[in-house]
Amino acid sequence: MSLFLMALPVLTAVGILLLGRGAVTAALASAAVAVVIGVATGGLSWHHLGEAGEYGLLTLQVLLILLFGMLLAALLERSGAMAELSRFLSESVPTPTLGAAAVVFGVVPFAESVTGYGVGVTVGVPILRALGFAPAKAVILGMLGLNAVAWGALGPGTSIAAQLSGQTFQDIGVFSALFNGPTLLLVAVLVWLTMRFAGGEPGQSSDHRPGFGSALAVLASTALLWVSVLTVNLLIGTAVAGVLGGLAVLLALFVFFRIRTGRLPATRATAIAGVPYAVLTGGLLASYAAHGVWENTLTAVLIWPPVWLAAACATVFFIWRGRALLPEVPAAARRWVPVGVSTAGFMVLGWIMTVTGMSTALGQAASVLGVWPAPALNTVGAYLVGSTTGSNAMFAQTIAAMASGSGANVLVTIAAANVAGSLAIIASPPRILLGMQMAGANAATDQRPVTRTLSVAVSVNTLTVTAVLAVALTFVAA
Repeated sequence: MSLFLMALPVLTAVGILLLGRGAVTAALASAAVAVVIGVATGGLSWHHLGEAGEYGLLTLQVLLILLFGMLLAALLERSGAMAELSRFLSESVPTPTLGAAAVVFGVVPFAESVTGYGVGVTVGVPILRALGFAPAKAVILGMLGLNAVAWGALGPGTSIAAQLSGQTFQDIGVFSALFNGPTLLLVAVLVWLTMRFAGGEPGQSSDHRPGFGSALAVLASTALLWVSVLTVNLLIGTAVAGVLGGLAVLLALFVFFRIRTGRLPATRATAIAGVPYAVLTGGLLASYAAHGVWENTLTAVLIWPPVWLAAACATVFFIWRGRALLPEVPAAARRWVPVGVSTAGFMVLGWIMTVTGMSTALGQAASVLGVWPAPALNTVGAYLVGSTTGSNAMFAQTIAAMASGSGANVLVTIAAANVAGSLAIIASPPRILLGMQMAGANAATDQRPVTRTLSVAVSVNTLTVTAVLAVALTFVAA
């Protein structure tokens, strides 16, 4: 099989995305091209379906995570729980800059890790607007909150990278957490610069222009998020690392706010609004603990993230059963269809290219360039697809083959590419549009500075991750 034929499925996806035809069309078309090439060349046959059991279960898990995650976000919004939690946060912060730190390193990472696919932005940006930030500034800060996307939606993108590259989910999670340190530091610098120098609205308070104390708060939040995510990956598991990392930052900041202001505006409604999140997080943690002690079929099912996302949804129905929540179920299902179809399509594409050897051959051919293009490749993929799940499904096996062919450590290379791609989605046009809509921004005046700032952030991050990868590979053997 020629290199052109092996690359044609990926080229099809990239070409369709560049033409603006959407992720669903790109995923289905590229998967179809891969099937035709695989069957025509004899690389794909019926017996491969019998070997697809584990990957099929992973695909089902990813699709259910997306479905129940999107449903949970809709139910929390409709029930008023999200509004109550937003009120609590916006009234708790002593200054807007401290509130921004809480949103960027606590609220958005937590919400995105629970549900994924930009939900963190829909939660964080309105809070930033309530704190008084101008629309463009609120969008930039909210998008920078997508700094732990490798663990977004309980980590299906990272899980796919592990499956296709032959690594374990936890190992990829741990090394991704290590590489995410420089990324978080870059985000911290950009957050401070955005609050310090970006334009604001007329009459804006001087509290929006942070001094040394606010810089320390931002850095402390950054460090706590990094340490928490890394520690959870090491000691508990990768799926809940982003959830517990964001939660740790929020708890620490709330303690600080309580000490500084002498009060927190929590009510009974606030506590009730947090119950679905408690069910999700507590259920997963208890299941991990049980599985570690009693490894059997029941505990193996209970550590599935979709189980506890579904339980959290059921909790919302139970608590707010007087509200008209049922219409949100078909509405969430309709919103899930294009996301689910595109995700499944890219996962099928990745599987076909793996079992037919196309990804390996492409990676070996590209290994003459070394592993240095790997972070940039995943950055471009995540930018075009708008998710690390789709990008890793397309490129993880190819990147693994690049690393193997050039004698580099596969685990380290995959983790670096995973982190580079995870931040790239902040510059993806659909994500920027979502942030602009949530902030009520003016497309004529706000979109250019927002896009420019976020594109610079992605470019600098990709170069930074590549440099860190070069240093890491000098210490870690293949």
